[in-house]
Amino acid sequence: MKLKQIISTSFLIAYSSIFSLKAFPEPSSITTQNNWEIIQSEVGLFTIQMPSEPQQQTKTTEILGQVREWQLWQIKEESDLYAVAYLELSPTEIAEGSIDAFTSLKMSILEPLNLDELNLDGRSIYLNGYPGMEFIGIQSGKIVAIQIYLVGERLYGILVKSDDINIITQYFNSFQVEPFWESVISESGNFEIKLPELPTEETSILPIGEKELIWNLYRATDLTLGASKEEQAENIYGVGYAELPENWNQQERDNLLNRVGISLLERFNLQLLGNSGREITHAEHSGVEFMGIKNGKIFALRVYEVNNRLYTLFTASNELIKVEKFFQSFQLL
Repeated sequence: MKLKQIISTSFLIAYSSIFSLKAFPEPSSITTQNNWEIIQSEVGLFTIQMPSEPQQQTKTTEILGQVREWQLWQIKEESDLYAVAYLELSPTEIAEGSIDAFTSLKMSILEPLNLDELNLDGRSIYLNGYPGMEFIGIQSGKIVAIQIYLVGERLYGILVKSDDINIITQYFNSFQVEPFWESVISESGNFEIKLPELPTEETSILPIGEKELIWNLYRATDLTLGASKEEQAENIYGVGYAELPENWNQQERDNLLNRVGISLLERFNLQLLGNSGREITHAEHSGVEFMGIKNGKIFALRVYEVNNRLYTLFTASNELIKVEKFFQSFQLL
């Protein structure tokens, strides 16, 4: 349980002196319908809603003998408090945690906060599959709640002090992190791409007229906490490649990208959107893009020809940001 032990103590250290921090420029924000601001950090890769524009600050803390720096956003409105922070952890800092260190650091922080009715053990929580812990206590008649998550090697913390449970829930529910995807390299396919998890590999045959193409496929699903296995299986991100046989004549190669795209779409039984089959390029290589809808999700497919090799990128998702992230991560080696 070393992971949970480290994430609990280091975040609480940062908040023990939350009002003695050095000021930095404020983050960008967009007004929401409920008059809260959407706070976005491109570097921190998170979004959260806060009641007004926060002050961005930094705080140094010591973790296992190493001085580390938190990036922190916080608002104090009368007796209410809203804050979010993150820091980078090294693999060593995660692996070398101990129960003794956790207990000592946790108590040194919780005691100055003067929280009543505090559950020192906390409870395990998850954010889109990422592990975390939650601590809840009382201060001056108000609830103080802290959530901490470890996403890859980055530690996030969210703190709120309020007497309105709806506000606390809204605040926690608004926090989202951009997924930390795996970088996958195919030496045989000569490409690199980022996927939400390490992919499965398979071979598939796609008929093209009277000919066939043998595809090497890499496929991953985007796991989301609370979704059923069926729903998770529908969040697809994949890439494949196939070698063009040398004995194919020019007629068989003509309009090949469109024919491959249409064959794949027919296999998935998709309803096409307008502008499907539009011409695109990647690193000056020609390609086509198709868009469709299935079960309320956007299905996007790109096909490229690169030196007698075909590449396909395909995804089914209802999150356009992830679709764009997936496509932009594709690189030829």
